[in-house]
Amino acid sequence: MEMESIENNVESSKQSTPSRAADDHGDDDRISGLCDDVLVRILGLAGGDAAELVRTGGLSRRWRGLWTRAPRLCFSPWPELESAGDAERFVSFVNGVLEQRAQSGADIDLLAILLFLDSDCLRGQREQLVPPSMKAAEAWIRYATMHLRLSNTRVRLPSTVVFASLTDLALEFIELAAGSGHLLARILSPACRPRLQKLHMMYVKFKRSGTKGLELHAEELVVLSMENMDGMRLLELRTPNLLDLKIESCGELKALTVSAPRLEKLAFSHNRWGAGVHGDLPCVWPWGLMINLVSHMFSESDINDTEILLLQRCRSARGLRVYLEIPSEIERRVDMIKDRIPQLPNITSLFVNIHVITERHSFGDGVAGLLTRFSNLIYLGLQLDEVPGCTKRDEYYKEDTDGDLAFICDHRDNWKSNDISLAALREAEFRGLTGTGCELRFLQSVLASAADLERVTVGFSMDYNLKGSRIDEFLHTLLGDGMRGPPARMVVTSLMSGRP
Repeated sequence: MEMESIENNVESSKQSTPSRAADDHGDDDRISGLCDDVLVRILGLAGGDAAELVRTGGLSRRWRGLWTRAPRLCFSPWPELESAGDAERFVSFVNGVLEQRAQSGADIDLLAILLFLDSDCLRGQREQLVPPSMKAAEAWIRYATMHLRLSNTRVRLPSTVVFASLTDLALEFIELAAGSGHLLARILSPACRPRLQKLHMMYVKFKRSGTKGLELHAEELVVLSMENMDGMRLLELRTPNLLDLKIESCGELKALTVSAPRLEKLAFSHNRWGAGVHGDLPCVWPWGLMINLVSHMFSESDINDTEILLLQRCRSARGLRVYLEIPSEIERRVDMIKDRIPQLPNITSLFVNIHVITERHSFGDGVAGLLTRFSNLIYLGLQLDEVPGCTKRDEYYKEDTDGDLAFICDHRDNWKSNDISLAALREAEFRGLTGTGCELRFLQSVLASAADLERVTVGFSMDYNLKGSRIDEFLHTLLGDGMRGPPARMVVTSLMSGRP
């Protein structure tokens, strides 16, 4: 078993390492004759995967054990653990390497440990493995010096340790042990991590931790990312130097309070409906704000209220990226965007990922209301996302009686009542198209007022295998007849694009 060979290498590394090249390959092995510090720097170029680094011990006796001194160490039990014994050996192996590293006094620039206890093979044994893995994880946290990534385990956070040099921390698929939730704020505080600059948390479970919220005071923090925080209902951030904030898919988050005067980029999407947002959100970066919106609902709803509040708060933002969900049977639903979202003259760049739930004939109806909110756009990008299994190609477009691929689509254009004015537009990108008549008519309407357009990129979905003649006709109609001839300085690009 590979784990056994790794353990043998660890044992041999505990023996003294020759100071000069006593290798197995004779005098021609000049690399092995280099000093330890140089060899360790070479190992630092290998990426840090312990399973790969340990194999360098097979080069010669000179290399045995040196890999444990590499500046980056990443431990992952792959292939997955098959028994409780495998899990215990993996924990023992990691402990042995880290203990040896601590004895040498060498810092670890990056420490990444992934412990998978949820495999089918370990089902029924997980609870007996949790206590020893928790104890090990607490010790592993203490070994980190600059960068730490800890994944797939339940962890009891230490209450006293200080990480003076740690700058980068990632916690993924972590379950906070019972009663240790309050320690998360402490372990992320300046007193414990005075140099922490990047924090990434994904699938962190709060439910057993004894707390429902997190107060994060981090003076040096620059980048913060939180995704799928299970059980986190309250989040308060006091981060004077934070530049980049991402909060995504936190379905239980009820209130977010932010004090981040230097914030430049905010991504807030797929969180709890109507979550309260408080504080100063300047968002001055060109692509400063990313949100998700739902175009229509069957009845009045507060589904977009938080996002609307963010748009009102981030008045200095110049760029906006929207993930727009357009449901089925749109003609029977209430518009959740038009006349609800305020006019946004500050936005000059807009990119919209259009996600249509069933079929895409109604995409114009969902997008048009959003475009009426912008009057100063210089750049506009529309990306139609493909939804596998939703589009019936034979019903989506057809050939005319002459055999030419025409743009036959007789669906009602409900978007025509919207007043879209993009007089300042200079560049437009439309991607993921299928060449249908409803797409063509809507895009003609979008570009009708863009008299000074300079660049257009049109991308067609590869899933529909469109012929060149169909693409040429689409472009000619859109940019020729539809605009009474494009300006001489306009650059037109067409391309085929796969599913995003």
